[in-house]
Amino acid sequence: MDQSKARVHFMDSGRALFMLLGIPYHAAMICLVNAGRGPYAPVSFEVISLMAAVINAFRMPAFFIIAGFFSALILMRKAPAAWLKSRFFRLGVPFICATIVINPFQMYLSLISGHYAGMSGNWGDWWTLMTTSGQHWVRHLWFLPSLLIMSALIALIWKPVFVRHADRVTALLKLCHRWYAVAALTGIAVVWAIGVKAVPAVIGHDLTFFSTIINLPMTATYLPYFLLGVALCYERRLFTAFLNFSLPSLIIASISLAVFIMFWGGTDDLTTFQKLTKTLSGALTGLYVSQCLFVLLSRHMNGHSRLTEWMVYFSFSIYLFHQPVLEAMGYGFIFVPWNPLVEFVIMNVVGLVVSLGIAWVIHKSVALSLMFNGARPKQI
Repeated sequence: MDQSKARVHFMDSGRALFMLLGIPYHAAMICLVNAGRGPYAPVSFEVISLMAAVINAFRMPAFFIIAGFFSALILMRKAPAAWLKSRFFRLGVPFICATIVINPFQMYLSLISGHYAGMSGNWGDWWTLMTTSGQHWVRHLWFLPSLLIMSALIALIWKPVFVRHADRVTALLKLCHRWYAVAALTGIAVVWAIGVKAVPAVIGHDLTFFSTIINLPMTATYLPYFLLGVALCYERRLFTAFLNFSLPSLIIASISLAVFIMFWGGTDDLTTFQKLTKTLSGALTGLYVSQCLFVLLSRHMNGHSRLTEWMVYFSFSIYLFHQPVLEAMGYGFIFVPWNPLVEFVIMNVVGLVVSLGIAWVIHKSVALSLMFNGARPKQI
């Protein structure tokens, strides 16, 4: 069977799963911010912090591996220019619409919740944020500009590299068997992680533009995972090796995850060595924990189902709208000093249900589907 046409169901499931994991992660982060406002149990605080750290360790690396995989899958049967044009519409339109419609509301919620130092919840401060460029305009949508940059890069090099020199690329990827892959990927991850941190310091520029809306170091951090996804799709024997259980990978995943959790959070009180250790553990955790998860997905979620189809179709719209729903509940919980684990569970359930309801409304409208899903609604 033509590998460009074969359906890989567990990758579909993973794409939706990692997108939806944004709900518990952001719910945990809101609970952790609120924890300083009331007499919360330290044990509950630690449990929520652990959940947030574990999700943060693998969610975005795994997501970008899948993004690279499906990008290559489509490029195998579609011209790069046409694919990139559709990609910019599919991702760019929802990014712009969500930024305009959702983020002003989120800014106001953050203001009245006291999340902006030196600002109160008055309309003047809100207008100041509205008329100032910065990260507050991107928020949970930060990955979309990065994904668009990666898409442009792979479209640019697809024909010169993967088409004109297909034999050489294939021969190189064939060398990456299990043991060689572990050594090579570990080395690349370590060197790249150091480089991403070092280059801005060396050149004296943080490489962010438009008040951090375009964040090249963040994009560079996840670029190797995206390219790994491209390689896994392009050379399916490498993909097969990647999905085989590997004891070295499991050991590296376990150790790096433990170290990552140990240093997760702020870096202000860390020594240079500790910061370097945190950076390297993050790179290795993203790579090897993701691999272990893909092995599990390939073995237990590799069949077509209506649930998978629904998850894949609605996950993007759910992700766009879950954050303001969670922030609204987080603001309400400031005045209700419940146990944070209770708040966390409520935020996850209500956040998912309400966001799914919004996604269903979007699905019923052609205009809303184009605005927030980048495509016309389809039968599911």
